Parts: sequence; C-alpha cells; structure tokens
Amino acid sequence: MANFKMAAIGVGAFLVFLYAQNYLDAPASPSNYVEVTPEMRGDVLILTGNCRAVNMTVSEHQAISIVSGTEKKFYVRPMTHDIMKDMLDYYGIRLASARIDSFSDGIYNARIVLSADGKTLDMDARPTDAVGMAVRLGVPVLFNEELLDANGELIC
Repeated sequence: MANFKMAAIGVGAFLVFLYAQNYLDAPASPSNYVEVTPEMRGDVLILTGNCRAVNMTVSEHQAISIVSGTEKKFYVRPMTHDIMKDMLDYYGIRLASARIDSFSDGIYNARIVLSADGKTLDMDARPTDAVGMAVRLGVPVLFNEELLDANGELIC
C-alpha cells in the first residue's frame, strides 16, 4: 500500500511537471502586490504588510502546517505541504510566487505560480496552501495592495 501511495504521488507530480512544461507561457509578473509576513496566533493567520494586517481563521491542521513551515519544525511523518515541497524539489519545479489576489463572498482567494524550464503554471489555491508552500520554499507571500488597503486593519 505504501508503494502504491508513493507511486501515485510521483505520477501526480510528474503530470503537474508535464503540464507546466508543455502548455503554459509565463504570466505577467505581479504588480500592485505587497509582500506580507505570515504569523500564526492559535487558529488565526495574520498577514502583515504596508502597516496593515489581515486576519484569517484557519483549521487546526492548516495552522499546524503553517507553524511547522515558519518555525522550520518538521514532524516524524511529513505533512501535505512537506510532500509537495519534496515533489517540487525532486522534479526541479520552482514556486515562483504565492499571492492572495481577491476576496469574494467573505473568502480570500490565492494563486500559486510554479515554474520549470521557462514555463509556468498559474494555479488557484487556498490562501493557507499558498502560505504553507511559500514558508517552506522561502518564497515571499504577496497580497493584492488594493485588497490589503481595503480589508486590512491599520497597525502603524
């Protein structure tokens, strides 16, 4: 059973790699985004930048994964974001950006951009997954500046 799971993970990563290699051109570089610093306080993800902070309540599992990445604490068994990092590293795929880009119906939406050999894959993501990947891979978390100004609490 363990071999089947490993094979399935490998095949999934390989398909993402092939998709990124063959089908997409590079997206425009993100403008009007601000780098934010992620911090966890219990089950609240706080993203701070440009003297503003946005709070998002997250699940316990999401909180543990983000804290694990920010504090570089790794458990005996890998978490989902650790597995994704290992697959990206193995196949030479780079996380080019992680950004929170919109807000609708009370929910923030994010994008992650993967890059390999001059090709990119721009994917929809949950903000917690974008942050979880970014903190593990050393990529800044970006937040739409207008959205941060509109929804962020002034802290400076």
